[in-house]
Amino acid sequence: MVIGNDGSEIETYHHKEVIEEVESSRTTVVQRTETMLFGIGLTSSAIFGLHFDILGCTVREHLEKYNAVV
Repeated sequence: MVIGNDGSEIETYHHKEVIEEVESSRTTVVQRTETMLFGIGLTSSAIFGLHFDILGCTVREHLEKYNAVV
């Protein structure tokens, strides 16, 4: 069972280099960026037993009510 899927990205390094070529009137911009990706994963057993007031029962009980547990 997939509970949720999300991730975030944090920029850890950024470098910008501008190279101007006078002869050809050309400018080259080189940007280097390093990022770190992170996220969270949960197994279904980690939340099955949690009680949610909005559901009025546990996650397992709610899914069983709709025959959604295999």
